[in-house]
Amino acid sequence: MATGGLGDTASASPSFIAALHSDRPAADRTQKMGLYGWLIGRWEMDCVIHDDDGRAHTGRGEIHFGWVLEGRAIQDVWILPGFFYGTTLRVYDPGIDAWHILWSDPRCG
Repeated sequence: MATGGLGDTASASPSFIAALHSDRPAADRTQKMGLYGWLIGRWEMDCVIHDDDGRAHTGRGEIHFGWVLEGRAIQDVWILPGFFYGTTLRVYDPGIDAWHILWSDPRCG
């Protein structure tokens, strides 16, 4: 039976995270996942962003990488307050022995 709806947003969050997150790469592609797997964890970054007019803005941000979708993909979240908040989904495709990579920044487009 399906459950959910607008009123269930807060209670659904822990189950969504549990469904998305994995502790390790899928056994059938562990070797190939190593290309990005070494990034798993939390990282801090210092950034310089240049406007179209050449002005530089500096900031401190963070990046979080984790195994997702039964360990068949890696998802990361990039956060630089005031500039961007985006995510990358990296999925290894054994059928073509290559990666599909999708970046999205809903704040900036």
